Amino acid sequence: MRRFHHLRWIAALLLVAAPSYAQSASVLGKNDAAYATQLYRSGYPELAERLLKTIETSGAVEPNEQIGVKALALDIRTDLALREADVEKRKTALAQVLTEKEDFARNYDGKTAAEDTVQTLPDVYQKLGETITSLLQKETDPKKIEEYRKEGHEIFLKAEAKLEERLQKTQQMIDDAWLALGDAAGEEDAKIDPALEQQKIRTLYNLPRTYYYHSQIFPKDDFKKTELIDKAIEGFNAFGLDYSDLIWSYEGLIFLGLCEKDKGNTAEALSAFDDAIRMREQFVQDQKGKFQVGPGEGDLVSAAVLQKIIAQRDAKDYAGAAATYKDFVDTIPGAFETRSGLAALAALAESHIAAGDPKAAGEAADKLVELDPKGAWGAKGRELQGKMLGGGGAALDAEKILSIARTYLERGEDNRALEIAAQAVGALAGHPKEAQLGVDTWLFIGAIYKKNGALQEASVAFDAAYDRYSADPKCAEAVFQAMDCYRLLNKTSKRKFYTDRLEQRRGTLASKYANHPRAASAQLAEAQGMQDDGQYAEAAAEYA
Repeated sequence: MRRFHHLRWIAALLLVAAPSYAQSASVLGKNDAAYATQLYRSGYPELAERLLKTIETSGAVEPNEQIGVKALALDIRTDLALREADVEKRKTALAQVLTEKEDFARNYDGKTAAEDTVQTLPDVYQKLGETITSLLQKETDPKKIEEYRKEGHEIFLKAEAKLEERLQKTQQMIDDAWLALGDAAGEEDAKIDPALEQQKIRTLYNLPRTYYYHSQIFPKDDFKKTELIDKAIEGFNAFGLDYSDLIWSYEGLIFLGLCEKDKGNTAEALSAFDDAIRMREQFVQDQKGKFQVGPGEGDLVSAAVLQKIIAQRDAKDYAGAAATYKDFVDTIPGAFETRSGLAALAALAESHIAAGDPKAAGEAADKLVELDPKGAWGAKGRELQGKMLGGGGAALDAEKILSIARTYLERGEDNRALEIAAQAVGALAGHPKEAQLGVDTWLFIGAIYKKNGALQEASVAFDAAYDRYSADPKCAEAVFQAMDCYRLLNKTSKRKFYTDRLEQRRGTLASKYANHPRAASAQLAEAQGMQDDGQYAEAAAEYA
């Protein structure tokens, strides 16, 4: 069975990857939606979406299964919307998905998939609210800001109205069910449908969540923000009293803390976060002091710790923030693997920077890079290291500085990347890999200048790599790039200096680095120069 499953998994991948296979409905079976789900959960939403489209158009899925396919397709589109880098496009995509999810829930009311979809709506509203908030933070045009706020306000009002209506409807159904039980209501076996009670609990929890997300689109002193936060506080307090045994009540405490923080009540916020963290005390503590919480409980504690550290940092209680994180790492198994473990470490690093403790900040940033070298938190660690450069922070070696510069380049901050790369040059002396790093650094600097059209500066950077580290084989790339810069400069501004440099670099590439793949470019460069000068016949002969 394991072998069969493996082959089916490969078949699903081939089906999505090859258009010719996607045309054949005969290869689809009724369980292929499960493979689409597996693709989605494995981090391949685009592939899963294409497979689902094939399933929907194939006619091979029974009508009752089509509902699940449609629900999954909406979840995948939500994920794809969240991956959209353009914030404006992300907002539009999320708003469209919300509309379609609401339509789906209405059209299939009573179905399990519809109920599950309803419960995902608050999370989508959260992401939409965060997206609109991001747009508001970046926007400077007052008219555009007002448009964003109006749009977000209308979306959230609609969501709240639906949740309130749903709560009233569910409560009425529960009341009617109790009336229908009649005399049996007092007997031990008298029960209300658990699914109905669960629906009520979810709605009671999601309503104050939505109030909180709604509040985030308004400025600090806006009465609408205060009104919404107060409604959220009231809802979370009531939920905590009625359902204190549920894990959601502890999540509600985190939201309660965020609400109090927004109101400027730091002490009340910290108290709420502490109450959420104390959930761990329901579990056995081993001899090493670790509470034996499960993954879900560990994630919740980490989320509370993150918000507590941020609150302490903002209140300038830097020692308190450090103590909170130490307590978290000391008491929660696999603290770094929890949902907010690395985010809390990043918040701690920022707290150390604010406290003027570059050594501790550097250690936290280094840990982020170590734990997530190729991920978002590793990039955050390098960004934090960059903040300390030139600010009296702990000394960083050239390799680490160049890594930080690359992070800024990936974010499109070319000028900052150049500034940091210049510091890498200054840190090269005495490094055990000075030649290799030196070539890499000057190539990096030259590439940024060349990309931005600053050919003169780029040629100087590429020449610097060769002049200082000509023995390193990678210098062949620097010579080639310098040659190309001089060719482009000569094309727009005929000067003997450029012509001489072009010939010198061409000769160096062909002789000193004859075995390097770039050496062949020396001949091609001469032909390209003839082409640039309009000598097409001569260029063609040279190419030949």
